[in-house]
Amino acid sequence: SFFQLFNLENNEDGRRVSFNTGFLIGLAASFHPPLIFTLPLIWLMITRIRPFIFRELLLSTIGFFIPLIYGYSFVFAQKSTINWNILEKTTNYSQKQIIFLISIILFSISGLLSVIGTRMKNNKSSIRFKKLTAIIYLNLFGGIALGTVEIIKLGQYEWFSFSMIALSLFLPFSFFYKSTNLFATILFYIIFMFSFGKFFI
Repeated sequence: SFFQLFNLENNEDGRRVSFNTGFLIGLAASFHPPLIFTLPLIWLMITRIRPFIFRELLLSTIGFFIPLIYGYSFVFAQKSTINWNILEKTTNYSQKQIIFLISIILFSISGLLSVIGTRMKNNKSSIRFKKLTAIIYLNLFGGIALGTVEIIKLGQYEWFSFSMIALSLFLPFSFFYKSTNLFATILFYIIFMFSFGKFFI
């Protein structure tokens, strides 16, 4: 979806890209229902790069719902039941809370470092680059918002993972400057080892 969004141009027809973006996120939402709440985020991302064009937003909405309608039709044809309870509690345990706490600390530090690097890059970049980084910011804050809602409603935090997409795109900017390169490298290996080691905790 991001690859599609990055292909949007301010002065070119964006109908195809808008549809593809909505379709891909809708495909993801058919496997992970909380992503249904990201539809307004898609509109914001598109209008951040291009001027407001109702037809493009409509096509992105149609693309978004096509996989969901197909999935529902398939389940209905199989006479299976659908769990409509998107806000549903899952099993919580102490190891899970420890992993989340460590993850928050590591990713908060890497996120802060990456955002600083991105802002420094933005000061010397084109308007288009600033628009592209803006949609990644929207993804980051959207993931934080979803995670916050989940914590308040359910006391859980899986939806924070949506913001990891943005952090993974921001992280390379922390390696651009000598003053942060060494720290960013060390932090990267710590996160890598933790991401692998948490399966054994």
